[in-house]
Amino acid sequence: MFQAWFDRIKPFLIGYEFWIYGGVIEDWLTFDVDATIIGPNHPSHINWMLDNIVRVSFEYGIFPDIKYSIDGKLFTWSDWILTRKTVTCKYAYYQPHMRVNDKLIEWGTKEDGLWVQSRTWPMNKSIYKDHNFQDPLKLYPISVI
Repeated sequence: MFQAWFDRIKPFLIGYEFWIYGGVIEDWLTFDVDATIIGPNHPSHINWMLDNIVRVSFEYGIFPDIKYSIDGKLFTWSDWILTRKTVTCKYAYYQPHMRVNDKLIEWGTKEDGLWVQSRTWPMNKSIYKDHNFQDPLKLYPISVI
């Protein structure tokens, strides 16, 4: 199902990088796909891209925790293990809020046409897990050597 979903969203990612992380590449059960998109900051295109990826995700029954990195940052566990320095990333989300199973999830404020909020990594809930976390995996575009 993941491959079919990913094949459907690839056309929306042209010109951008798509990085996944969290449960989808780890060894625990997850109900969402955590991902970051990195690339040119064109708000109308980013909103279009996020809207379509979220729509397709719900068509597949996948909860998308997918955001665009405004500052181009990507948190990696390997860097954190070496430095113990947190990383704050500024993200754009596809809309200001969404309701999932009667739970309201809200994101930041509107800036330059994007719904923006910063998130500091790693999250406390992750630091204290007894787990070897993996760095994000770049799914798109894939470079062939």
